[in-house]
Amino acid sequence: MRYSGNRDEAIEVVNDSFMKAFSSIERYDQSQPFKGWFRQIVIFTAIDQYRRYQKENHESLDSLFINENVEPDVFAGLGEEEILNCVQQLPVSYRTVFVLYVVEGYKHHEIATMLKISEGTSKSNLSMAREKLRNILTKAAKNYQNHG
Repeated sequence: MRYSGNRDEAIEVVNDSFMKAFSSIERYDQSQPFKGWFRQIVIFTAIDQYRRYQKENHESLDSLFINENVEPDVFAGLGEEEILNCVQQLPVSYRTVFVLYVVEGYKHHEIATMLKISEGTSKSNLSMAREKLRNILTKAAKNYQNHG
């Protein structure tokens, strides 16, 4: 779900990942953990999906920007699912770089190579992702505060 915009896209990544794993099981080194091998397949499958959808999903950079003050404790009310939903609202290029860098721990030069973008674009996408996510979380927190 971290890499996908919605549950259907995530299911597509998982299904494609299992198909890739089954079709290349002979390449699995049994002396290595299966989880790590399969995780790499899932990450690269998600990146493949990102490339497929990249041309289709162009969002305005100005959308989702909200500059309102929120009480600091209001974010504590957001659960993991709400935060994941906020991450999924990011444009696909920002979300992919954000997850690879922040969650998976890849460096910008590695992300640039995987996504076939420049290192500067990776850094820019991460910066924009953080800004948009901050605004999306602020909006979600205000909604929670008003309706929670």
